[in-house]
Amino acid sequence: MLRAAVLIATSLALGSPSFAQQVRVISGDIEHVYGSDAQLLDDADLQARNQRAWEHMQAENKLAIARRQVNVEIEGLRLNKAIARMGAYGGWFIGPP
Repeated sequence: MLRAAVLIATSLALGSPSFAQQVRVISGDIEHVYGSDAQLLDDADLQARNQRAWEHMQAENKLAIARRQVNVEIEGLRLNKAIARMGAYGGWFIGPP
């Protein structure tokens, strides 16, 4: 009985840490390691990986913006073409000559 109690007490003491030495925070492709007092502990390799991930995300964002701009320009051209077509057939706008 005493042996079981000591085993349970030991497993509880070892299984529940009172504080963390390091905390790894991962958000998307960016990863940081923090120590006590929220001190940043990223090593050079992790900093380089984070930099590459950040640059990749920025490139993807720029590409998405460029694609949206192209789509807006295409839609504008379609509208201009439709307006020109309507004008060629007499149009629908009635106003001053």
